[in-house]
Formats: sequence, structure tokens, C-alpha cells
Amino acid sequence: MHKIFYRFIFIILGLIYSEIMDAQLNYKEGIIITNEGDSIKGLVNDGGFDKNYRYCLFKENSRSKATKYYPHELKAYKINEEKYYVSKEVEVNNINRYTFVEVLLDGNISLYYYPAMKDLSYFLEKNDKLFCLKNLKIDIYPSRYVYGPVIIIETKEYIDTLRTIFHDSKAVKSYIGQVQYNHESLIAIIRKYLIDTDTNDVKIFYQKNMRLSKSSVGLIAGTQVSQMKFTENKTTSNVVRSYPVGLIYSHPLPIFNEKLCFQAELIYYKLSSYEGAYNIINTDSMTHISYKSNYNVVSIPFMLKYYFFKKKLSPSVGIGKESGFIINSDFNYSSITYYHDKTISDLKRDDYLLYNFQKGWFADIGLDYKISSRFTIFTNIRLQSNQNLIIPYKNFNHYTFNSAYKIDTKYDKTYEYLFKNYFVGLYFGIKFR
Repeated sequence: MHKIFYRFIFIILGLIYSEIMDAQLNYKEGIIITNEGDSIKGLVNDGGFDKNYRYCLFKENSRSKATKYYPHELKAYKINEEKYYVSKEVEVNNINRYTFVEVLLDGNISLYYYPAMKDLSYFLEKNDKLFCLKNLKIDIYPSRYVYGPVIIIETKEYIDTLRTIFHDSKAVKSYIGQVQYNHESLIAIIRKYLIDTDTNDVKIFYQKNMRLSKSSVGLIAGTQVSQMKFTENKTTSNVVRSYPVGLIYSHPLPIFNEKLCFQAELIYYKLSSYEGAYNIINTDSMTHISYKSNYNVVSIPFMLKYYFFKKKLSPSVGIGKESGFIINSDFNYSSITYYHDKTISDLKRDDYLLYNFQKGWFADIGLDYKISSRFTIFTNIRLQSNQNLIIPYKNFNHYTFNSAYKIDTKYDKTYEYLFKNYFVGLYFGIKFR
């Protein structure tokens, strides 16, 4: 089973690497608007968080040659109804230059986002005039005679800017002080202003769907089979079935790649009746050893997941690291030694435990099906390997995981057995935003 696991890991890593390297081929239906005002439909590359602000890669159909447009060469471009970029002259590193900015709200008042500088990320446009919404940060260092941490203060200059722009709305003025420097809060205050001041002529042509980049939480359950393998004598146990259940948290990572997301899980499962046996043959004897183990695991896996495309049906691959906490473990073994003089020695031990922490790696392939904008069901197949140690109870409180590899002599070692578990699991679940 372990050979299958490592081959699977290499395949997953290769798929993720090749897909990320080929992100420039991520074409979607879209439209470009030239400086003359002409709209041309075709395929627009969704190059990810950084590339979309620097240039637009466009081709009229799948067979035509791609053309790269820089901000001064286009008025705007759209990728499906997911993303909308316009060309604006903004100040970047104290230099005014044209760049693509993302449209968060397009209407009587428009809101744009440009993440190159975190303190100067938002721009508001009213009556063809562009305002920069600033939120500069100031570091206040403690006195040379007083020990203390550096204090970071947000200037929140954007609050004063909003008060100036929205001075003609009494209803909005009382809310401006509560506005946060993020997408949702700024969009909300602009919409409130438009409704209050333009009751008969509220025009909102476009608003970014924030749910596409929001985190999701969900439930996960499944079934898995596993096998215990001892690294010293290469023996394996029987195959045991278990039923993991838990919670998941998924967060997209558009700053690196639009198809990449981080996923954390909290899973519980019970492993019962690991059993096995092996023989040790010496010159004057043969020893038959049998063992049985039971334990519970609270597992915390962290994973990077890559979606090949984000549609109603979305296949994915992932790789991650698992840390698990062992609860209520026991390990019992018995040995019978047969000597050449026909004497027999019988020994039973029940004073062993599994160390209370295990670690390992896993990889999976999955498939998501989007029921609606808020709900998604999914399934995935996961291969996992983790390792732990079986130690005498008397050494339990004097043990650290890393010491096991240093103290490994024939006559003196902290642990008794080093083993690995190999899992193959089928999972199902539901996520909601």
C-alpha cells in the first residue's frame, strides 16, 4: 500500500505544478472594450491575481492567436460576469500611470480596487473625478527607556474623504465612521448613499459577486481502510475499516492563483482491532509474536487544493499535512519462544501505549458539484500515510517525538516500535458560504 501512496503523491504534485505553470491558458468567455468604445466578444485569459492588473490576454476564438493589451491600449475588459477591469490613471509609488483596476461597483458612483499598495487600494469615482481612499499606517515605537511592542495606528484618512464626497446625505453621515477598509463595507456605504440621494435614478450597472471569493465551511464524512506497518521488521497488520466524520474550512487564494485554495479540517475517527503476527528466528530459537491495538484519533489536516476549472462540476487535486492527537490508546502483545531443547517461554505485555501525537502526509483527488451560489456538495478519494510510536508507559512522560530517532540502540531506546499507517478513504460532504 505504501508504494501506491508515494506514486499517488508524485502524480498529484506533477498535476498541480503543470497546471499552475500553464495558468496563462486559463481562457474564459469575455469581452474587451477598445479606446474607441467598440466591444469585441471572445476569450479572455484569467491569469490570476497579479496578471489581470498588468495586461489583458485576448483572442477572438480558441483557434486564433492571442493578443496582449496593456492598460493604455484598452478602455476595459470583462471575464464572464465574474470580473470586470477598467483602465485608470492612478498614483503608484508616487508616479501616475495607467493600470487596470478591478471594478467592485459600477454606477452613478463607482468603486475600484488596486492591490499593489495595501494602504492605497481603493478608488472612488464620482462625476468623472477619481478619489483615492487612503488608510496609511503609522508605526509608533516605544521610548528608548521603556520596553514595549511597536504600536501600529491606522490613520483612516478614507473616512474624511467619504465625509467630503457624501456631504449632501444626512442619512449616510452617521454611518461613515463605522466604515471598514474592505470590499463589503465600502460597497455598502456607496449603495446607501445612492439610495438616499438618487431615489428616482439609482443606477448600478455592475456589482462584484463577493461570494465567489468568500470562505466556505462544511461537513465531511466517509469510510476508509488502513493498515499498520512496522518499520523495523517490515511486518503488516490486518486491514481495518473506520468511519471519519468532521468539519472543513476552505478559503480561496487568488493572490497566488484563482484556482488554488487552502483547506483545513477537524476529523475524528476510531481505529479498532489492528491485529498482526510475525516470527523471529534465531540460531537456537524461534519466537512467535502477536499483537493487537486500538485507539481514537482527532485529526487536523491542512491542504492546498487546486481546481482544474471552476464551473458547476469542478474536479480537483490536493496535497496536505496531517497532525493527529491519539486518545485512549492501548497496545497488547504476546510472544511464545520455542527453543531447540523443546522448552517454551511465554510472555504477555499490556503496559504499552501509542504516543499521543502522530503526523503524516496525504493526497486526494476530488469532484465538487455546485448546487447554488451558496451550497456545494463534494466527494474525494484520499491516500494518507502517518507515523507514530509504541512506547512503554513508564517512558511516556519523558518522551519527545524527535528523540526517537536519536535514541535507537539495540539495548537502550525510548520507544519500542516505530510504525506507519496507510489509509485509503472515500469522503463525502457539503460546503456552504
